Order: sequence, then structure tokens, then C-alpha cells
Amino acid sequence: MKTELWSIDKIKPYERNPRSHPEHQVELLARLMSKHGVDQPIVVDEDGIILKGHGRRLAALKAGFLHFPVVVHAGLTDFDKKGMRIADNQLALLSSWDESLLRIEIDGLRAEGMDISNLGFDDHELKIINPGGFLADLITDDEVAESSAVMPGQRGLSLKFDVIPVDRDKIVVWLSIERDKRKLRTIAEALVALAKERMQ
Repeated sequence: MKTELWSIDKIKPYERNPRSHPEHQVELLARLMSKHGVDQPIVVDEDGIILKGHGRRLAALKAGFLHFPVVVHAGLTDFDKKGMRIADNQLALLSSWDESLLRIEIDGLRAEGMDISNLGFDDHELKIINPGGFLADLITDDEVAESSAVMPGQRGLSLKFDVIPVDRDKIVVWLSIERDKRKLRTIAEALVALAKERMQ
């Protein structure tokens, strides 16, 4: 199978597609495709009916795309097509996040100035991932910026990795200013993870 560039009007949705795509998901996907380009084609049968990629089609329409890459999967029975559509959507739901690594990755992106709303998590989900708040949001005030955990006069993540002990409780004491203890624990965990990564 090879990728072909089709007119967006030629790509037809499956009328009984059981997977819904809320407007905020379509809008986010449209923004990402507009910014980064398309790296995943829509899969259609020989009649141009979508097997995989209903959300991508909606996002392409939202973004004003006139053409979209497709892969034609010919020769399937209706039985196989229906099963493929359901399995494609359900299999993605079977994976899960390593929340400690996800927290560090999001924190790094936040520190670099990314609008993390583009990652697809809402505020409620972000609070579940990191109830104490993200390091990039917590270590920004002058008092912490002048502490021994960051380079003097700097803000954010300019950390002195060479002197940070790989011990969460020591770091909690190190950053003992008047803060919620849960937030301090979150900061400490992030610092330990960053320190370990740097020392490897």
C-alpha cells in the first residue's frame, strides 16, 4: 500500500462510525496539523470510505485543508472493515501513562514556554497528574529563585545539579519556605528526577 494525496471531498466518513470526536479535540488536532504538518494518513477502502482517521478528516476540514494523504486498503470484507474501525479506536485506549515521567516531560515543556493546553489535557486532568502543581509554575518567585536550589539571580530551572543531593527529603528541607507540604514534595520529586537524569 502506498500513500496518495486525495481531495478532501473525496474522503467519505463511515455513516455508522461509533467513535465520536468532540469539538475541542478536533480543534486541537487541527492546530497541531497546521503547525507540524500531517504525519499520519487517513486509511480508506476502495470506495473512499474511512477505515481509520475520522478525527483527522474533521480536523483537516477545520484547518481548511484541500487535500489529505490517504492509504487505500482494498479487498476487505464488510466484516473486516467494521472490526478494523472499532479495534483502531479501542486499542489506543488500552495504553496508559507513566505519570511520574509524564509529569517531568510536561514540566520541562512548561518551563520552555509551551502552552501545555496544546497537549490535550484539561485543567482537571493536569491536577490529577500533578496535584501539587508543576515545578515550572512553582519555582518562579524571587525568594525561591535566590535559594540554593537555583543559580543566584536566575528563575525557573537553572538548577545547580552538581550540588543537589539525590534525596527527596533533603531537598524538601532545602526548599523549606512557607509552602503547602504537598507542593514541596512535588518540587522535590521533580528535582530528584532532574538531578538523576543529569548525573547519568
